[in-house]
Amino acid sequence: MNKMKIFIPGLLLLGAVAVIGSLGCNEGPVNPPATDTYTIQGALVLDEGRSMATAAATIGRDSSPLQTADLTVGDAVLTFGDITFPIDSVYSYRADSLTDFPAGSHDLVLVDSSLLVDSLLVTAPDTFSMTIALPANRIILGTGNATLDWTGAAGTETYVLATVKADQTYSGLGYSTYSLTGTGGTIPGDAFLIPGTPNPDTGLYNCYVYAVWGSPDSALCNPFLPVPLPAQQSDNIGEPDLTGHFGAIMVSLADTVRVVVQVSR
Repeated sequence: MNKMKIFIPGLLLLGAVAVIGSLGCNEGPVNPPATDTYTIQGALVLDEGRSMATAAATIGRDSSPLQTADLTVGDAVLTFGDITFPIDSVYSYRADSLTDFPAGSHDLVLVDSSLLVDSLLVTAPDTFSMTIALPANRIILGTGNATLDWTGAAGTETYVLATVKADQTYSGLGYSTYSLTGTGGTIPGDAFLIPGTPNPDTGLYNCYVYAVWGSPDSALCNPFLPVPLPAQQSDNIGEPDLTGHFGAIMVSLADTVRVVVQVSR
């Protein structure tokens, strides 16, 4: 993740004056003040099916939560503690459209009063299409699997394949797995079983592909995904004064399969 640090000239000037004054009094050089260290965890979720964009983040300064920073992603201002947001005590932004985050790079800017101004680049993946390739009739007999094909999404580093019963989307349930195969992958038969049994869990399933850039925070984005992410990826921000992870997800439109039990004749 690219990063640009902006120093505050006034602080540098005051520091120089303090050092010069101290040297003039024969007290020796003044030790520079300790540098604050910051952490950020966050995610941008773009859901084509819902036509909804959601951004959320947490920020820490010297291991303590920071609630007074200014945080923007592109032109979107993330507000801390919005009581209408489903997650408490986070910086957040929601819009009923994807137009605020067109495909490509967006500046994530973190400002902490006069102490820090940091800018990172966040990439929003492009929209793309997905379809069930196999079974062609979209009927899974017994313990079969589903093969998905999709068009490539610009700005993507990895993909997630996901499925969940159609009446359980956005509930924290379902199956998901990371895929590095490019524009095709398979959801295994295990994803369509009754948990803990070898028996098919019959019914209609929604299938999705997520285009993922960076390392979105799973705790902050899972409530806004049809199916949770498989796991949290590693930190992708590592600077002396700012560490953590941030990423973006584009959720494809759903396609469906139906799981049925094969009847012997």
